[in-house]
Amino acid sequence: MWSQPERVEFFSLITGPVFALGNLDVGVPASPPPFRFADPEESTAALQSAGFSEARLEELPLRGEFTPEAAVNSLYSAAVRSRALMEAQEPEVRERINAAILENVSGRAQDGIVTLAMPAAMSVGCKA
Repeated sequence: MWSQPERVEFFSLITGPVFALGNLDVGVPASPPPFRFADPEESTAALQSAGFSEARLEELPLRGEFTPEAAVNSLYSAAVRSRALMEAQEPEVRERINAAILENVSGRAQDGIVTLAMPAAMSVGCKA
């Protein structure tokens, strides 16, 4: 799973325009909290309640490399919910969101590639 959203640059650059410009009330069903187990206390408590000992959450320092266009497209392919949310936007709103994302990531590109911190969280425990 991804680490806490504030630690994953991808989320701030990509989802910021969605929340700022998009309509979030488009009938996409609610889901469980997507970052629930990225919280060390929540993850550790869940593992311990399932009988694991030495429970902990470790962060993996991953990085993603994208072209700016691929970063925009990832919003449509990375998760079912984000695709549904984007497809439910009015066409002109979707275009504004895409343009804002492209502007965000293009400003970070070097030689046409954007490198973003995308740490993952890994829950670890021992079971006898």
